[in-house]
Amino acid sequence: MSIDLQTKALLLLFEEDEIVGFREPAPTFRSSYNQPTNRSEFFCINPLIEQGPMTLDNVACYRNILVECDKYSIETQFEYVTRSIDMPYTTCTYSGGKSLHFVIRLADGCKDEQEYNEMARMVFAVVKRCDTVNVNPNRLTRLPEALRYRNDPQEGFAWVLQSLISVKKQEITKADLINWAQGTDAKAYNRWLADEMDVKRSLLAKEVEPMVVEYLSATTQQLVFHGAIVPGRGRHEALQKAAAEMLIKGYPIEKIETYLYQAQDKIGLERDDVPGLLRWCQRKKR
Repeated sequence: MSIDLQTKALLLLFEEDEIVGFREPAPTFRSSYNQPTNRSEFFCINPLIEQGPMTLDNVACYRNILVECDKYSIETQFEYVTRSIDMPYTTCTYSGGKSLHFVIRLADGCKDEQEYNEMARMVFAVVKRCDTVNVNPNRLTRLPEALRYRNDPQEGFAWVLQSLISVKKQEITKADLINWAQGTDAKAYNRWLADEMDVKRSLLAKEVEPMVVEYLSATTQQLVFHGAIVPGRGRHEALQKAAAEMLIKGYPIEKIETYLYQAQDKIGLERDDVPGLLRWCQRKKR
């Protein structure tokens, strides 16, 4: 049994048991859940906790990122995103106006709003002239295969189809996205990383006791916070070097343990290397 394109797009972005919020345009702004009305033009980019307002505190998980760059023509937008920078994405929908809405579904999701915002800002740093207001996980995006009632300066009022343009790749992990950003525009990626590290440094300075004068290198911070490893370096070696740096810079064993387990989870290391590294750190600290 075949399914319509709208259902196909939504199934790529949401699980069947998740709550999806839909919204009608002005003047009603009426919301519906799990099933759009015949006037729905928008849906909330991420699933909701309950059938209620599409606000930040009602977001159930942090998985789908909206990318829009309407400063170009429709044709240029598609050529730029899909060919020039070859951005990984899940669905691409024509807004019925002047933009294409690309949605990236992260298969492994983000653990919280902070990590989601970091991933979104990384993408926006690489995609030139994109709309950075889409950083929030409760953004509304255009509903594929819905009709939009648009006032065109030349043609007047008209119904326009918000058509599903393409589906590219469903399984995109955070590591895939980081590798794409690094490989596509290393300078933009490094600027983003520097900005994010400034924020994390202020947090680390408050968290670590006794106060640490020197902060972690960018390489160790990439590993701990994003699971990114320097090319050519093995996962165990990366963990070991991170442990050594934190030890040298005066981090307490408890904090080293927290960051090592965090890094191990992010890089998907099956064997548990952390206890051995902690014993090594304790011997060195004596």
